[in-house]
Amino acid sequence: MRRIEILGPGCHACFQAQDAAREAVAGAGVEALVVHLVDHATMRRYGVIQTPAVVIDGTIVSTGRIPSSAEIAAWLGRRQQRARAGRRSPRQPTGGRR
Repeated sequence: MRRIEILGPGCHACFQAQDAAREAVAGAGVEALVVHLVDHATMRRYGVIQTPAVVIDGTIVSTGRIPSSAEIAAWLGRRQQRARAGRRSPRQPTGGRR
C-alpha cells in the first residue's frame, strides 16, 4: 500500500492538498493511505519549510503549493514505475564509491 502524507499546520491549503491526493488515489485506482500530519517534528525531519508539503512513500514531491490531483496521480505513476523497474528512490543511498 502506498502512503501519501500531507504536511502542514491544518490550514485551508493543506486540506485542499489532502482532497487532491484523495481524488488522485481514487482516479488512479491505486491502493494508498492519505494522512494529514500537523506534527512540527515530522516537518522538521523532512526539512519542510513551506507548507503544504506532499510526501509519497517517504519522498517529498511538492512544497509550498497545492498540487492538482493530476500532478499527484502522475507522481504516483512514476514512483510505481520506478518500483517495478527496480530503481532506487531518490532518498535511498546508491552505494557508490566514496
